[in-house]
Amino acid sequence: MRQDQVDQRLEDMEISEKLNYAGEKLIGNYGCYSCHNIAGFEDKKPIGTSLNVEGSKLISKLDFAFWHDEIPHTKWDWFYNKIDKPETFDLIPNDEDNYAVKQLPPLDKSRMPHYGLTDKEIDALVTLMMGLVKDEIPESKLPEKTPDYLAVSKGERFIHTNNCLGCHKIDGEGGAIWPATAAWFGGKLLGLKTPKI
Repeated sequence: MRQDQVDQRLEDMEISEKLNYAGEKLIGNYGCYSCHNIAGFEDKKPIGTSLNVEGSKLISKLDFAFWHDEIPHTKWDWFYNKIDKPETFDLIPNDEDNYAVKQLPPLDKSRMPHYGLTDKEIDALVTLMMGLVKDEIPESKLPEKTPDYLAVSKGERFIHTNNCLGCHKIDGEGGAIWPATAAWFGGKLLGLKTPKI
């Protein structure tokens, strides 16, 4: 389509048509459908890269953009910065501790949103990502599957599946529902203690 045809088509569109078109393009670009059910996007593929083996990725495959001097060249630091401030990779540092925005078409800018996570949450995510590797864990490094080990594993699965930790404290964890339930009953249960296993 020639530019004059595009201009004419835009001129003929109602404002609602323009907004719908722009909205569809934004949803497609930012991948909103990856988390949200949106009619018309059911068959779209996620926009982000697969993280299944991210911990095995070579450092040379990570794009430090203009931040080679500011971000240490480790996977940990790259993952941390990408999660903490994804917009950083669309910026160019300059001499005055200010930043210039890369001149990119809107659809080429970083699509990853800023989630406002705490340092502890980011550390947990980076730790997880570092563990997402394609290497097999050698059998010798896995716990021995004794009858006791299998029984404990089965019990842990049962506790997790049935959310026993919601009411009960096990090894010092859990029991969050109990105080809320007591408060909801107006203090009538305050004389009772949190159930423990």
